[in-house]
Amino acid sequence: MIKYRFPKKNDKALLSFLHDHDRTIDDVKKLEIVSKPNTEELECHKNVKKYVDEYGGEQLIGSYILVNTEDDSLFVIRHSVWKNEDDKILDITPFDDNRPFNIFIDVDIMMKEMCYI
Repeated sequence: MIKYRFPKKNDKALLSFLHDHDRTIDDVKKLEIVSKPNTEELECHKNVKKYVDEYGGEQLIGSYILVNTEDDSLFVIRHSVWKNEDDKILDITPFDDNRPFNIFIDVDIMMKEMCYI
């Protein structure tokens, strides 16, 4: 089983990814996961759309980032978060590993998952 960790600001793969997408480390956000009622794991786009329809705000599509602990490769996973009407950005989708936060960036990759070394 592959083990992951959150990226560090000086991870070479992260810095390379940011450079290739015209972003800086300042564009990377640590978002607390605040699981909301009636949300499902692995259904971030659907969860956020439902919350926008019910409560307003907007859907932000970007990516969350993890690092493979074996080879330090970067996994960039397409992900939706909710920007509520108070302009607070919330990650409302629960994760089975109960992580407390995600590392999010506003880079909308077209593939569901991408490995970056």
